[in-house]
Amino acid sequence: MKTLILTCSRNDTYCGGYVAGLMAAMQSPHFAGWCHLDHESDIARGRSKLLDRVLAQTDAPAFLWIDDDIAFTGSDFDTICQTEHDIVGGLYPLRHASRRPCHGRLIPTAARGPIVAVDAIGTGFLRVTRRALESMRPLMQMTADLPTEGPGWTHWFPAGLRDGRYLSEDWAFCYLAWQAGIPVHAHRDIRLKHIGIHDYTLP
Repeated sequence: MKTLILTCSRNDTYCGGYVAGLMAAMQSPHFAGWCHLDHESDIARGRSKLLDRVLAQTDAPAFLWIDDDIAFTGSDFDTICQTEHDIVGGLYPLRHASRRPCHGRLIPTAARGPIVAVDAIGTGFLRVTRRALESMRPLMQMTADLPTEGPGWTHWFPAGLRDGRYLSEDWAFCYLAWQAGIPVHAHRDIRLKHIGIHDYTLP
């Protein structure tokens, strides 16, 4: 399925592994383009505005969020684009000495293979179909149109309290996906580097 790559960056700095992956993805038959928003201090706001824009201005059937500090390959891109699931993410470690994978708990299912259901996963390498987003839209809130800030936008990544737990914007997005009846998956064959002070890799 054709997939549009989306990236929201705080400081317009893309790691070398991201740039190499993007150049490789551009050669793929699954590549539908690249859209980015730079110099955005609030990533949840930036992701939401960018997603609203591409939903309205493109006909792409799927979108792949990739953070600017994730190193990936053309093979990673092709693999995630060929999945049949509406929401699926690749695995990468937290930028922490533990190198713990950035996903929540596994959801037991009868399915076998590299793709497993999880309650939440980081959006650093997360593919979402348009049909999933349209199913989730009724659960999302809109900001108001303001003279100082321009047109309102859909708050796709609303961090905050859910069922007594504080959820980051990534976890909140996944929570709302499950609320909309859209399962969230992790692809265990996609193992990515998370670039920081060190190149963090999964154990």
